[in-house]
Amino acid sequence: MLLRPRLLRSPNRRGKPRSRRWTSCLPQWHNDWSGSPQRFGSDRCRSWSAWSCRSWCCVGSSELLANLQGLLVAGHDTSVNQLANMFVTLFRHPDQLQLLRDAPSLAGRAVEELMRYTKLVSSAQPRVTTEPVELAGVRLPQDAPVVPVLNATNRDPSVYPQPERLDLTRDAPPHVGFGHGPHFCLGAQLARLELRTALATTVKRFPHLRLAVDPDTLTYDTGSVLRSLTALPVELQKD
Repeated sequence: MLLRPRLLRSPNRRGKPRSRRWTSCLPQWHNDWSGSPQRFGSDRCRSWSAWSCRSWCCVGSSELLANLQGLLVAGHDTSVNQLANMFVTLFRHPDQLQLLRDAPSLAGRAVEELMRYTKLVSSAQPRVTTEPVELAGVRLPQDAPVVPVLNATNRDPSVYPQPERLDLTRDAPPHVGFGHGPHFCLGAQLARLELRTALATTVKRFPHLRLAVDPDTLTYDTGSVLRSLTALPVELQKD
């Protein structure tokens, strides 16, 4: 491994790590769920309680809560935010949005092109070289800081002809929107299913869906490593 992670803490707008807000509410949530599942009126909740007791008996509450935090963030926040980003991209490219409306079966290919075109992570991830290495003609010593812009990989003109053009019919090599190699997203197939279903269902149910504000006025949560819209106002026009 030529690069190793450089651990940084990303504060939120209040100057506190975002994970602290998660860990402050998750313990009570888990205690309520596993301690009194009947309050939720669901067999699924009762099954969760039994499963968590059997499966996590050898780990502490901090490990369990860390896994719950990862499940919520990686399994929910990512898909929700990327879906909103995808629709903003489509609103900015009405010809491609109309193409999807006319052929919802393109949703699968649309997800791949939108994952390539629309970035989800807004921050770079610093790395440190583990040994001397040459990158792009520059010789770097061991322990040198490197800030790779991973999103640029999806705009490589040697791989994607006219990379700045959104084309839902594009037939191109796989993107790295879900990572690569040992860092490939474990939930990629679920995310693809969620995004594909959401795109196809939305354009079919609301064929005249449009953005209700100027896209340049949209704002993002600056305390998140994800491109997370604070709101996405839309209009559902009638036929």
